[in-house]
Amino acid sequence: MADIVIINPRFDISFWGMEHCIGLLGKRANLPVACLALLAALVPDHHDVTLIDENVEDIDFARVARADLVCLTRPGRNSYTTGIWAAPRAVTSSRRRPM
Repeated sequence: MADIVIINPRFDISFWGMEHCIGLLGKRANLPVACLALLAALVPDHHDVTLIDENVEDIDFARVARADLVCLTRPGRNSYTTGIWAAPRAVTSSRRRPM
């Protein structure tokens, strides 16, 4: 059994993200990310999966450090720059775990 964490990195601030007005609506994110649920559903049942959407909550690096496998999604908009910043944080955290 593997302990898997799937992370959706935070989107870059843009006009379409509504970061400046989303709080007025009582929400923390504009739309839920469908790929997290889809990826979790594709993992066989005998594995433990934790989903982290950085647009909704900060990454729990202590949780990431305990994982056997850390996966990062790739947002469609501005994905290259977003992935550059999210990946090193997750990898650095997971390397702290003793093997």
